[in-house]
Amino acid sequence: MRLKHDKHGVSNVIVIMLSLVLIVIIVANVVLWSYQMNQLDWEKMQEDIDITDVTPIRDTWLYNPSGHALGGSTSLLSGDVSNLVSDDSVYMIFRSYYSGNTTIQPIANMNFTSGAAGWVYGESNDVNNFASGAWSSTEGNCDPGCYDLMVDDPLATESFDVEQWVNYTFTVDTIPSKAIIYVYASYRYTSDDDATGTPKIKLVRPDGIVVDVWIGSTVTLASGSDTGYNYVSVDATSNFTMTGTYQLSLYTHTDSLKAADKATVHNYWDDAGITLAAPVYTAEVEFTGLSNIEDWSQLKLTVNSAWTIGSVNVTFQLHDYILGGYPTSGSGYMTYTSDSTPNTDENRSQTINVNTTHFRNATGHWKMKIKGVKATDTPFDFKADWIEFRAVNIGTVFTFENGGPLTSHLVSLWINNSTNHQRYDANIFINSGDMESYLRNDIMLPNKPYTVKVVTERGNTAVFTGH
Repeated sequence: MRLKHDKHGVSNVIVIMLSLVLIVIIVANVVLWSYQMNQLDWEKMQEDIDITDVTPIRDTWLYNPSGHALGGSTSLLSGDVSNLVSDDSVYMIFRSYYSGNTTIQPIANMNFTSGAAGWVYGESNDVNNFASGAWSSTEGNCDPGCYDLMVDDPLATESFDVEQWVNYTFTVDTIPSKAIIYVYASYRYTSDDDATGTPKIKLVRPDGIVVDVWIGSTVTLASGSDTGYNYVSVDATSNFTMTGTYQLSLYTHTDSLKAADKATVHNYWDDAGITLAAPVYTAEVEFTGLSNIEDWSQLKLTVNSAWTIGSVNVTFQLHDYILGGYPTSGSGYMTYTSDSTPNTDENRSQTINVNTTHFRNATGHWKMKIKGVKATDTPFDFKADWIEFRAVNIGTVFTFENGGPLTSHLVSLWINNSTNHQRYDANIFINSGDMESYLRNDIMLPNKPYTVKVVTERGNTAVFTGH
């Protein structure tokens, strides 16, 4: 019994000791937590952040070219880069050079694939209304369409001697160095008596002169005959000696010779076209300049220029130093067709708002290329009047002052007015007693009145009101 009683006493002592340990741990944690809470509260109460100023900024730097390099065989006629600093109609003038040929096909609907758009039918000597002309998709050897000049005498009561044609009108802006007219022609005939067919290719020039550029052999057509498609290609360069409106005529003369027995004659034309090899002239100049190496939030390129011929295809390119070359789309790339009236001054510009510093190197050098291309028979001039490379730094400078004894960490900014509430992340450390200027290029101040609020990591705030 005594031993049992002693065991109970030891157990009680152990329980009491464990209880005391737990109590000590809990009390220690409570004291530590209380200390920490008191420390945070003390630090928060000691923090003293103030927004002393909020200033919008817009720094602008203007640069003009300081040098140039000629591209291809472009030549400088007059002026220098000093003429490019203002829009004053005093030009730096460059002469274009012959850079090869381009192929022009002025007839859009050459193959009659879905109709006869652009082609106009005509006829003469059709006293009995035997002749007709239309697009066909089932007769002959169409692939899948052709133009059918048809003469049909279903009653066999009269002979016929009919002229038919189908015309296409087009414009030539540049005298070509080479002109080829081509077409496929085919006859099919059904009758008990013979007939003849004579195909021609005619060209009506802008001065009204009609030229037979090709005369085919007169074909004698017997009952059930089908000549199949014959390819015709003719050099018509000597007939393209002026610019203006031309007309291509696919012509047929059909003669039944005498009254026929239900005669039907088809003359099919297909794949008719004109290929013009036009000379191309090009003017190409690279301009270079020097800028600062500040942060830029915006970059704007402006060019005022004129061309001594209308409708030049113009390309502007800013060299991208990250890309390592001239871009062919997007920022730093711009194309347009100049005014149709020669010597018209035009302002063209592009504004870049992202990756602006890609368009200068580490020492501030920049360069741009201007290229004009035109299919024409004579050289033209590029007249550069004003070229400006404008760099802009837009944003807001916030000035913070730490009047407390501790370093403060600012973690967010709020910009508010009556219509907008916008939060921005921040990461600014300010030592005790210091004043810090903080630039944000991505923050544009709204219309007044507005408030700026900064929040610290400890939860304190400071407010600035703009009136």
